Amino acid sequence: KMIKEGPVVDVDTEIIHGEHAGIINHYITESKLSFSGINSSDNDLEVVGYDFVKATLKIGSRRNLTHKGFQVIDLNLSDSLDKRKPIVCYIKNKYSNDYIKVNIYFKNNKSALFELETEIYPLILGEYIAIFDRDGRNAKLIGMGKISHSGDFTLVDRVSEFREKKDLDEEEPEVVTSIFKF
Repeated sequence: KMIKEGPVVDVDTEIIHGEHAGIINHYITESKLSFSGINSSDNDLEVVGYDFVKATLKIGSRRNLTHKGFQVIDLNLSDSLDKRKPIVCYIKNKYSNDYIKVNIYFKNNKSALFELETEIYPLILGEYIAIFDRDGRNAKLIGMGKISHSGDFTLVDRVSEFREKKDLDEEEPEVVTSIFKF
């Protein structure tokens, strides 16, 4: 499937720009595109993804790979960390030498949501990130994980319907039970 020819689709406009000679010949973040149909005015386009089943190469703007939040699966962290509450730490990926401050919200022992202070580019699904206890030279590696979903996430209140249906005369303290949703 990676050698098979297929269409080149712009994910922002859904326009088919031409054909590629095989996904194996391209990489995510590739910006020097040489397909029939791409002209010099489209120089801000880059490869942002693949559809292996349809042999489709997805191109788009840089913002398609720039995010402030993502979900990590296959999360391996130090056993000494308290996973019952959010923690603050730092991450690095293979494209940068900078440490990025992140808030980690645990879903379970092997999955968590990461909220970054600054946007990260490129954030590629399926790649691994390294997790450190601090930034700088003396940082200790405390874990790693695989990026599974990306985007900005918001709090979802799972008990709002229950609160609306509940008719109480007295006002009770508000209990916030929420999860995150992309």
